[in-house]
Parts: sequence; structure tokens; C-alpha cells
Amino acid sequence: MAKKTIVAVGGKCSSRGQDVGFQFIKYDAVCELAGSFSVTPGEKSASMGDLTGKFVIGQNFKAHGCKLCKNRFVYQCGACKALVCYDGAEHRDVACPACGAVMTVPATKDGRIVMSGKAESDAWIMLAMDVSGSMAGGRICETKQAAVDSFLRKFTSGRFALVTFGWSVETVLPFTTDLRKVENAIGALTADGGTPSPLPHILSRHADFLRAAGKRYLVIFTDGAWNYGDHIADAQAIKQAGVEIITIGCAGADQRFLSQIATPGAHIVASDGHLAEKWAEALSIIKQG
Repeated sequence: MAKKTIVAVGGKCSSRGQDVGFQFIKYDAVCELAGSFSVTPGEKSASMGDLTGKFVIGQNFKAHGCKLCKNRFVYQCGACKALVCYDGAEHRDVACPACGAVMTVPATKDGRIVMSGKAESDAWIMLAMDVSGSMAGGRICETKQAAVDSFLRKFTSGRFALVTFGWSVETVLPFTTDLRKVENAIGALTADGGTPSPLPHILSRHADFLRAAGKRYLVIFTDGAWNYGDHIADAQAIKQAGVEIITIGCAGADQRFLSQIATPGAHIVASDGHLAEKWAEALSIIKQG
């Protein structure tokens, strides 16, 4: 039986603008929102940075709601990361009661905790994921779960594509607005092979992405050094087309190189066991872009 721990996290009530606490039960890779409690002025609780995993709203919270206003759903602010109770419906141009950032709060999805952010309906997001042999086992499993739970499921709209690099570089899924297709494609990934650069493939095969209007992001996850090629020049060509590059480097990745090809401030250093929070960082960069 999985060991369960209880973590109290501070947050805000959207209806009253007051501090409120949220109680999570953490077990395995799940963080279940179980209840809320009143907060004494000056009292401090844990931050969301102290929790990692799949965040869900438990039946007890759905039954009783926020201690102050009875709202039965919670979102996380894309700017300050604070938890805020709300009614579960989409709200546009909402000021976070914790930091004041004005963002769109998406409707809740399957009872999950969603993240507020700028509207992403015009965004193009290409995921380039390392599926080399060093990713086999627990790392590929953790990566897939983190990419889906902490990144993909936080979006309400947008265009997504999936490119993988292992034995070869392939477009596993061309751009689509069907988020379920993207989730299924990520879930089916397996690891084997070397570590070629995905950048030449993107430059030669995805002119639609490089020339599209609206915000465009290339999110690269890798755990190793890439094979031959002028990767810096390739990345520069992609950035000159107006694409922002976000890099997530894990294990044996060349972090210095990844920081060079990333858009300034968009390189994320990751480690096994903490991939969910790193994919959440990538999400935050896009939401605030």
C-alpha cells in the first residue's frame, strides 16, 4: 500500500480575496486536493513548489468546496503559482488575488487543477522528445507522464506536433488541435537508438511551423549529447524564424549547449524524479509568453 502524507498549501479565495489553506494527500505520484481550512493572519503553509506529481481534486473537496466560499474547483496562477479556488468555468481577463496578474482561467478538465495563462488559441507548440536508448526504463515512463500531466493537460487549445529523435528523427504527429491525439502519441513512445539532432528535420520538414503567424514554441527534452552537426547554427535559424526554443536537459545532457540554443531564460535543468515540475516550468514560460 502506498504511503500517504498530508501537505498543507497556502492559497487564495477568489470570491473573498482572503488567504485560505488547501490540504493535499500525497501518495505515489498523485497529489489529491482533499480539503481546505481557514488561515490565521501571518500563518505560513507550504508552497506549490513543495509538491510534484499529478494534481487532482478529490471527492471530499468536490463535496465541501472552499472553506470560505464553497467554490469546488481550484486553479494555479500561471504567474505566481498560487492556488486559487473558483467555480470551474472559464474566465477571461481575471486578476489573480495573490499577485494581480491578469490572465485567462480555463475551465476545469476532468476535475484536474488547471493553470491560468494568456489565451493560447493561436500558439503552435512542437514537442521534440529524446527517445534514445538512455531514455529506456523509468526515465521514458516518467517523461511521458510529466509531459502529459504537467504540460499538455494544462492547455485548453492550441496546435501541437510531436517529433522524436532516437534511431532516426521522425514526425510522429503533425500539427493538430486534437489534444487527445497528442496525449495518445506521447503515451505510445518507446526508447531505443542514438541521439541525432532533431533540428535539421524541423528546418527541412516543417516550413508551416517556421512561417506560421502567432506565437510558436519548440520544446526540446533530451538526456544526452547530440551527434554530429552544427546545432548552434540550426537553432539560430529556427529562432530567426520567430520560434522560441525551450530546452529541458536531464541526466547526461550537455546543459551548456542547451542553454546556448534556448531562447534566453528558457533552458531548464532537470533530474530523474523531478520531471513533472520541470515540464511545469516549460508550461509557465509559454503561458507568460
